[in-house]
Amino acid sequence: MSYEQFLEEKTKIDELLQQGYSIERVVENLDGAFLQFVRKARDGKMKTQTLHIQSADARKYFSVRVIQQLNNA
Repeated sequence: MSYEQFLEEKTKIDELLQQGYSIERVVENLDGAFLQFVRKARDGKMKTQTLHIQSADARKYFSVRVIQQLNNA
């Protein structure tokens, strides 16, 4: 895994969080981690996005963001 891949995955995570999504679910396996993001749309429906995170550094990064999210709840 390259540093560029980490930056790309980190940017995707940050973009979704800035759009009002929160990390709802994490499923980890040997292929990486699948993050499910959820946010409430203007019409009241829930919107979801899923990211596949493969780099170890991005996996550490989203772990920190999950802890921050839990502390702010």
